[in-house]
Amino acid sequence: LTRAILAGLVVVAVVFRRPLFAPLMRLHDDVLALASGDHREPEHVQGVAREVANIFGGLGVLRQNLSEKRLLEEEQRRLNRRLRRLAETDTLTGLLNRRALLSRVDAVFRRADRIGESLAVVLFDIDHFKVVNDTHGHAVGDEVLSGVARLVNNALRTGDTLARIGGEEFVLILRRVDDATAYNLLERLRILLSETPVQSKLG
Repeated sequence: LTRAILAGLVVVAVVFRRPLFAPLMRLHDDVLALASGDHREPEHVQGVAREVANIFGGLGVLRQNLSEKRLLEEEQRRLNRRLRRLAETDTLTGLLNRRALLSRVDAVFRRADRIGESLAVVLFDIDHFKVVNDTHGHAVGDEVLSGVARLVNNALRTGDTLARIGGEEFVLILRRVDDATAYNLLERLRILLSETPVQSKLG
């Protein structure tokens, strides 16, 4: 009787290995892969039992749904990053705006206090900017603002911060400076700006 039972089990194993047992092991591996974040479509399995084929079909639907969800989440993160950049960026100059500066300046000061780093905070504007707008128009005034932002930003050191807080007003936060270093840097910037003509793109 024992031999008959064992023989029967062997026959069952041989008969159902291809349509049932092997596919179930494959299902096990696919589920583990899906749970680990692998959403790739696996190789199609042929000749399986109808019930097992239905399970494979359901697993395929789940895989597709998870893939679509992942794409939507990535797109949402991308849009959130873009919205955050737009909310923190001055659209004309590409610099930080007043809101972004105020949200970051406290952290900058706390870090400087923690590590014993000296800072310089500088507010500057453009002389006679109203005359530029009144004489040449706001389009040229916009080019002046963009040019000033570009010149100053390119001349700054790594770690320094430049923001436009409104109109022709800008704020500089200089790190790792004493009075003399800050003065010399600002004087170089003043000379650079005073000696650089505005190259208008307008006719």
